[in-house]
Amino acid sequence: MSSLQSVGRSIVWTVSELPGMRSFLLRLCRIGLIPEAIWKRIPVSGTFDVALPDGTMFRYHAVRNDQIGRRLFWGGIDAFEPETVNEYFARARQASLVLDIGANTGLYAVLACRANPESTVFAVEPVPRINALLRGNIALNQLEERCHSFAAAVTDYVGAAQFHVPFGDVPTSASLEPTGFRGNDGKRVSVDAITVDSLVSGLGRVDLVKIDV
Repeated sequence: MSSLQSVGRSIVWTVSELPGMRSFLLRLCRIGLIPEAIWKRIPVSGTFDVALPDGTMFRYHAVRNDQIGRRLFWGGIDAFEPETVNEYFARARQASLVLDIGANTGLYAVLACRANPESTVFAVEPVPRINALLRGNIALNQLEERCHSFAAAVTDYVGAAQFHVPFGDVPTSASLEPTGFRGNDGKRVSVDAITVDSLVSGLGRVDLVKIDV
């Protein structure tokens, strides 16, 4: 079964990347002719625009196995954690200093910056290859002066830590547990370890914190 799934996935990937096919599939998704059970498995790679609840836009760069990118491209902003995203965006409008702990590819960090053009965001993501995507999405939206990325794991001490990173382009279950989260296959890497106190020392009031770890 796994080999058949792999062949089917390869066919879908190939078809979706044919010239003009992605825009055609997108139109079908947006009018409801392709159900979520299907489109959430169609890979997306590259840079695209995403409309926000207030009508403004931001740019997002996805790699093939980026689940966030798939949902944003095929379903729009309401296709990824709509209960959280909409509440977060509304609260971020009034937030001057925002912490995004477990920032992944940077969706929530960019949202906070877009919600309030005067805000400062500290985004923490320890997985090296995901942190590179985070920094890329920050730069893509020209937010480097307000959105600061940290390649570190937040824990209860400052120093270094062994971090278990599952295999894959954009793993979502990296862990300070050395054997991996729920036994996921992967490898251990050394990362910086910080505390929330060390992160915000001297910054004053923190208005909004998002933690996804």
